[in-house]
Amino acid sequence: MDTSANRKERGRSRTRRVAGILLSCLLFGALPVFSSGKAVLEYQVKSAYLYNFSKFVRWPETVLDATQRNLTICVIGHADMHEYLYTLDDRPAIGHLLKVSFRNIDTGLDGCHMAYIGENSRLQTSAILEWCHRNHVLTIGDQPGFIELGGIIGFVLIDDHVRLVISRSAVLASGLEISAKLLELAQVVE
Repeated sequence: MDTSANRKERGRSRTRRVAGILLSCLLFGALPVFSSGKAVLEYQVKSAYLYNFSKFVRWPETVLDATQRNLTICVIGHADMHEYLYTLDDRPAIGHLLKVSFRNIDTGLDGCHMAYIGENSRLQTSAILEWCHRNHVLTIGDQPGFIELGGIIGFVLIDDHVRLVISRSAVLASGLEISAKLLELAQVVE
C-alpha cells in the first residue's frame, strides 16, 4: 500500500541521492582549471579526487579489510604535486587512514592500495599496470594513453576542467568494485 508516509520517504530518499550526486560533483573537482594558477588548481583538484576515490572503490577483503589501519596511496613521479599529496596523509577514509608513500619504479608497489603513476616510459607503465591488476591496486594516471595501456582511472583536461575516464575492462581485470556514483561522473570506456 502506497501511503503518504511512504511517498514522502521516497521523495526524501530521491532528494538525498540527488544531493549526494551534486556533492560528489563538487568533491570530485567539477571545477574549471583557469589559466592563472592553472597548475595549482589542477593539483588541488587531482588531490581531492585521489582522496575521494577511496570512498567509492571497494577492494577485496583479502587486500583491505576492516582490521587494517591504513589505506596506502603510492605515488610514482609527480614531484610537482608532492606538497598537495602530503595533505592527504593521515586523513580518514572508509574506516582507515590514508597514507601517502612516494615510490620509484625500483622500490615497487608492495603494500599499495592505490597507485598514482606519473609519466614513465610506456614499457615501464605497462609492466606496473599488469602487476597492479594482479594485486588489486587501483591505478590512476594522467599521462597520454594511460587508459589504453591498461590504467583504471585517467585524469584528462577537457575545456580547462579535470575529467575522469574509467576503463571498465581494467576495473574487471583488477578485481576492484567501483561505485555507480563514481561511474556516473566519468566517461566509461571498454
